[in-house]
Formats: sequence, C-alpha cells, structure tokens
Amino acid sequence: MESFHVDRFDFWQEVVCTRILEGECTRAGKDFRANISFVQLGDARLFRVSGIDFRFERREEHIRHSGQQFLTFFLQTRGTFQLVQDGRECVVGADQFACHDSTRPFQLQSSSDYEQVILQIPRSSVIESLGPAERFTALKVGLDSPLGSVAVPFLSKVSNLLCRVSPESASNLVQTAVSLVTTALAEHLSVKSNGASWAEYSLLRRAKRFIWTNCSNPALRSDDVATGLRISLRYLQQIFKDAGETPSAYIWRCRLRRCYRDLANPMFSPLSIGAIALRNGFMDMSHFSHRFRQAYRMSPRSYRAQAQRGRLK
Repeated sequence: MESFHVDRFDFWQEVVCTRILEGECTRAGKDFRANISFVQLGDARLFRVSGIDFRFERREEHIRHSGQQFLTFFLQTRGTFQLVQDGRECVVGADQFACHDSTRPFQLQSSSDYEQVILQIPRSSVIESLGPAERFTALKVGLDSPLGSVAVPFLSKVSNLLCRVSPESASNLVQTAVSLVTTALAEHLSVKSNGASWAEYSLLRRAKRFIWTNCSNPALRSDDVATGLRISLRYLQQIFKDAGETPSAYIWRCRLRRCYRDLANPMFSPLSIGAIALRNGFMDMSHFSHRFRQAYRMSPRSYRAQAQRGRLK
C-alpha cells in the first residue's frame, strides 16, 4: 500500500481529484492538508484518506470525458461527509458507509477533520445483484444494521492489513469486503435473489467474483469454480439457476465484458483485437466475434472505432 502526505491543494486537485476521482475540488479555507494511502488489487482499489474540509463535485462534463464505471463505497471513521446523488442527500458519520456512482453527477462535502476508507469497484459487478445503482446511492448503512455491524469493522480493519499479507490474501480480503458491503446494502434494500437465503446470496456473490477474477484463463470451467469455492458442482449450478443463469454462461459473459472494457481503453490501443480476445480467455476469433456481435449488436472492430472517436471528441 502506497502512502503520501499532501499540503498543497493544487497537487491534491491534480493527483486525487482530477486523475483518480475525475472531478473538481474546492477548499473551504486557506489551510489544506491530507494523507492518502492506496492499493490496487485486480479491478478494485482501496484508499484510506484523511484531511480537513473540502468539497468535491463530479459533473456531466467530467463524466463525458471519463472512462470510469465505478461504484465507490466510503466508510467514515472520523468526522462526517455529506453526499448528494440521485435526488438524495445523506450525512455519513463515524462507523457508517454510503455509496456513489461514477456514471452520474454527485457532490461530496467533508467536515473540518475527517478520515475515511474508500473501496472502489466496477459498477457492473454490483448492479447485477442489486439492480440499478439509483436505488442505493446516497443511502447510509451503519452499526445499527445486522450486516452493517459486520461490514463496518471489517472494512475499517482490512485497509490496515493489506500491506502485511500476501497479494493473494490481500485480494481475498478485498473480495470479502466487497461481498460484505454489497450484502449489507441488499439487506438494507430488502433485496433477495428470487427468495434465496442470505447464505446463498453471499455465495453467489463470491462465485461471481471468483469467475471475474479468473475468467481470463481459457481453461476455466464450472467445476473449477466449484472447487475454488469448496462446494459441489451441483450446488453451484443450483444457486446460479435460482438467479436465472448458468455458471458457464456467466464465465463467457465476464470474458466479453473484459474485452468490451479493454477495447475502449487507450492503454490497450497498441494491441490487436485478437490479442485482446486472447488475453481475456477467448481462443477462437470467430467464436469471439460471434459472441461480441450477439451481445453488443456490433463487431469488435466497429465498437473499438466508435470508442476511439468518442475519446477524440
């Protein structure tokens, strides 16, 4: 986990607000200081941030020029934060967390002295389970919630553990944190997957995270997922069936989502379409092209050209 102290607001605006959050910061007074620690594990990022009062805003113009498709959960450990999104406003205090969505405008306002743990994950991995993000943004969960009483202390502690464990253990801890906060939100919303128990719901979340993390391996099959979760293949198939899908279909869907993401990413522009398909688990180009057209109603080449034109506007 990398850490640094900031006492220049222009540096904070450039590094944190512009590059990481992709929005605009303003400060309430002349003085400014902040500390930030962060780590990236797969497609998730975890931060611990502290400082004095400032305001952050992500507007439509930031969203138009951004490739971000994240949900950000922030747990307040000291002070308060005000979050406004989707017509809701909440003040998040110590031992409470809330969520905002990078694909729509939002505003944040800190108290004069604050500290928080921030967990940033791809929005697609959550909305499949909880539905449209508009349902749960700017809703706070705390220790008064049964699952919040588990998620809050876990998320608080895990940010201090990541630099002291192996990368594999760190990745597993972050996956557990994601599962806990999303399950706590689901409880808050009274969301259940076709009447499934909370144990089954949590297991389905773990299975989907396992598949997303490992789907670039072309040899990944349903029985590998069951083995990785230490459950039977029949039970794995049953919990996916209750959610209206099969493990195999979800594996292919994750591979496609990864290709869709990478084709639009300027970092991968030197790679051919075939290389991107290969690195995400596809071994046959015609199979990849067929599945891509079926899912997104255009060829991979057309989509990449469209994404490129969007970046140049």
